[in-house]
Amino acid sequence: MPRMRAEPLPRSAHPRTEGTDVPLKRKALSLAIFLIAAASLLNALFGDRGLLELLRARQEIESLDGEIAALRETNQTLLEEIRDLKSSPLAVERLARENLGLVKPGEVVLLIQEAGEVTNARPEPIGEVDPSTQVNESSQEPLGTTP
Repeated sequence: MPRMRAEPLPRSAHPRTEGTDVPLKRKALSLAIFLIAAASLLNALFGDRGLLELLRARQEIESLDGEIAALRETNQTLLEEIRDLKSSPLAVERLARENLGLVKPGEVVLLIQEAGEVTNARPEPIGEVDPSTQVNESSQEPLGTTP
């Protein structure tokens, strides 16, 4: 009998490694793809340029647009007031009366106090004051007279 030389079995037919190499490589490749996809998804949602950052930026843009609109309206109002003050002496007079409390000679200013408001300030008289018209606060009698 001639001796026959034994040929090695192909890998797929080898009993110990049959079907283990290919699925293991596939599993490793699938796991790597899954991890890369998961990392990309997390970065897309929570990263510096992710979806949450995009939503926050859009809210900030809307807020700033509202602020810009309010500032433009304020600018328009101020431009109209400047135009009025440059062209109308009555506007200058109105502003001086409202903000500075100025009055024309001979005018009397009446300060109306709201109910519940208490003020401790007494208006100081301007110019010469007749002492006989002043009232003693404790006795409510004129200062120039004696009881």
